[in-house]
Amino acid sequence: MRPDPSQIDGNDELRRRAEADLGYRPTDELPSDSARLLHELSVHKIELELQNEELMSRRAEVEAGLALYTDLYDSAAGAFASLKPDGTLAQMNLACARLLGLERSLLQVKRLGEFVVDSDRRLFSDWLKSVFDSSTMRRCQVLLRAAGAAGDPGRTVQIDAERAPGSPLCRAVLVDVTERLQAEASLRLLEVQLRESQKMEAIGTLAGGIAHDFNNILGGILGNLDLARQDVGAGHPALQPLEQVHKASLRARSLVQQILAFGHRRSEPAGRQAVRAPVAETLALLRSTLPAGVQLQVDLADAPLFV
Repeated sequence: MRPDPSQIDGNDELRRRAEADLGYRPTDELPSDSARLLHELSVHKIELELQNEELMSRRAEVEAGLALYTDLYDSAAGAFASLKPDGTLAQMNLACARLLGLERSLLQVKRLGEFVVDSDRRLFSDWLKSVFDSSTMRRCQVLLRAAGAAGDPGRTVQIDAERAPGSPLCRAVLVDVTERLQAEASLRLLEVQLRESQKMEAIGTLAGGIAHDFNNILGGILGNLDLARQDVGAGHPALQPLEQVHKASLRARSLVQQILAFGHRRSEPAGRQAVRAPVAETLALLRSTLPAGVQLQVDLADAPLFV
């Protein structure tokens, strides 16, 4: 007589394996109740041993997976941490410990807010509260200063955190964005310098065009001045004002040449040059750009100095 299958503990496959280990075949008949009881006890014993083997195997698999996860967690380049509602560091990987400047064992009793600079602590506190009040990812950007780095300007860190389901902790990822922000600032500065360079190039082109037209006008003025001086003749009262107009026209032409040089519209030949003359010309150009209330006083040596 076979026992009722509904009274058999364990699944059918496990029982078949246990009975096979005992050498029992389904066609075998047990001679007495005591034999059936002994058979059931033996089957249960083997089932327990098989279950224990499976549990040990699964435990080994879980421990191996946990070891792999822990190794990946600690060797990750990114900084990871688990925070309590008050900001206490419950867990963190090695990258997070390096970012905060302390050994991991010393960080277990620390709050992340202790590493935030004073000016950002209110922002950090409000952000942490919003993390535990919400079920969505929250982000903030604060300046952190590592332990024992009083003179260090700190590192700008972006923190993304989300409350873990069914847990009193939130999981946080800390990313050092200091270099990225510095690179973005440098890029913006280069863009400003490029715009200024383009603006100066445009001004130089415009100045060159205006100077060219103005030079043509001055050419007409100087030519007509020569004709006028010939017409009035020597000793005429108009010669003196005509001479002043001629000097003013020459000064204007000199300014035009300086504008052309400023606008890179023409090349200047290299050669031995006395310093005083170009300095005087530069000062004359500078005076025209100074505000009315500013006076420029110059003391130039009479001795020639050549470059």
